[in-house]
Amino acid sequence: MPEAAPSTLPDDPALLRIEGPIATLTLNRPAAFNSINLAIAQKLERLATEVEGNDDIRVLVIEGEGRAFSAGGDLQTIGAAAAADTVAPVVGELLRHYHAFITALRRMPKIVLASVHGSAAGAGLSLAFSVIFASRPRMPVSPRPTANLAYRPMAAAPWAW
Repeated sequence: MPEAAPSTLPDDPALLRIEGPIATLTLNRPAAFNSINLAIAQKLERLATEVEGNDDIRVLVIEGEGRAFSAGGDLQTIGAAAAADTVAPVVGELLRHYHAFITALRRMPKIVLASVHGSAAGAGLSLAFSVIFASRPRMPVSPRPTANLAYRPMAAAPWAW
């Protein structure tokens, strides 16, 4: 029986790793701080559809490769579109795929976590807060709960109150 082709390759803008009931989706544009361009938005949409359709997957973890979770929209793409006077169609196409990805995440009957390290801005911050937010601290955390640690996510998302 032929082996199925992998859904991701190491140089893809987004990677999917499945280990038993847990899938990990990695934003894989570390040189661009995992900013969202058309290529990554299209790949995220395809991978979300794949995860949603796989009943063996119970949990999806979203993470960013490198020093950032996601810097948000790719400003180089947007700037080039502005220079070419094509912002509306370029950004519209990008958002169509990115919104389909977010919609699939919200629709799927799975636990979806964002493992955030480094920066998360714009669309990257929205992605982190659209799913269950799990911060990975870089410094040791006090064993005693503190108001600062307990309420940090809420300060950035007052709608969560």
